[in-house]
Amino acid sequence: MEVLRRRLEAANAEIRRYETRLFAYERAMLDLRRENAELQALCEQARAGETLPEPTPQPTVPVLEKPELPVIHFPAPARDAGVAQGPLPGEIETLLDTGTPEWEPKTKLDHLSVDIISQLEQLMGT
Repeated sequence: MEVLRRRLEAANAEIRRYETRLFAYERAMLDLRRENAELQALCEQARAGETLPEPTPQPTVPVLEKPELPVIHFPAPARDAGVAQGPLPGEIETLLDTGTPEWEPKTKLDHLSVDIISQLEQLMGT
């Protein structure tokens, strides 16, 4: 149990490091955007004082706008809801043995989480 606790603490520490790095990148992006706005204002002032060509307008993309999620339409439920339409036991084994590739952990955090989950499954007896 102590080993699991230490691994969980290590995984949480790594998550905090990633979050810290993410926040640093976000702050850097805000600073760069602010600097870009200042430079554009200075450029506009320079254009007003001189006869520089006007820049070609670029499409503006809202910074904090997220793309919309796709709408998923599910088929209407069958009118015979009392009758179960599940696969037979033999079909379940066939569905499980289709040969779909399993997910492979790629990062150290993925490996740690897989180890923790497998140890928890062993402790729970599944």
